[in-house]
Amino acid sequence: RLRLVSFALALSFLPVLGALSVGQYDFPALLGTSLLIYSLRRKNIALTVLGAVLLTFKPHIGALILLSVLGWLIVSRSKPALSLIEGFGKSTMRSIVIVGVGLSLISLIADPLWFVNYPRMLLGYQGEGNVSSCSECTSVPVWLSRWLFDSSLKQAAIIAIFLLVVLVFLFWLIRKSLMRSPEFLVTSALLITLLVSPYLYNYDFILLLVPFAVLVKMRDIASKIVAVLSYLIPSFAIILYARNGNISLNAVTILITFVLYIRARSQVDVGYP
Repeated sequence: RLRLVSFALALSFLPVLGALSVGQYDFPALLGTSLLIYSLRRKNIALTVLGAVLLTFKPHIGALILLSVLGWLIVSRSKPALSLIEGFGKSTMRSIVIVGVGLSLISLIADPLWFVNYPRMLLGYQGEGNVSSCSECTSVPVWLSRWLFDSSLKQAAIIAIFLLVVLVFLFWLIRKSLMRSPEFLVTSALLITLLVSPYLYNYDFILLLVPFAVLVKMRDIASKIVAVLSYLIPSFAIILYARNGNISLNAVTILITFVLYIRARSQVDVGYP
């Protein structure tokens, strides 16, 4: 029953409706993130590789998550106790490399110069009007740039780099807890991405569905309350204030990050069987 209810709630989350209406690659990234949490817990090589591939559909969303998982796999190669199954990290890394090389070669069929045209396309896209000004972006760096500086994307990028350094340092302090919990590791990388990436629209926050699920599965009632409030507040804010309500997505992301950081720091059991 709870799963059926969760399906309805997920589809009713306003960023999800926004992503469905405009059509974006956030859904493969969402599925890839969820698959990685599932597969790392169960040491499933095939699903881990599939999750890693899906994150590449939207690199500025999935890159940090993918890098964190690759780092976990590399460390688990030298410390099998972290992966519970000896050789899991080594076998998975080998499979990811093989699949990555294979997909790169297959891409040559579609475009023999894709490794040149793809970066050129990205750079050209970034030069378009609403993208270069990021006028509709919904991210912490862009909001801070608007309030404190000239609202330029250049200032937002500088703020993003500063936030990234600070957050990576803070989570590095609790790396032992993150290495023991794939849920915390992947979710932490996801939340850092949502806090530091300048180029985010409100539909990119469909990734919050992952930390919602992590919070709900925790045993303490406070985490469940945070999940419910973080779900409801943006919905009401966007309905009442339209785009001005997008800032609520940043607020709940900060709140969830704080709660998960405290839980990881205190090494509280996430409540999974």
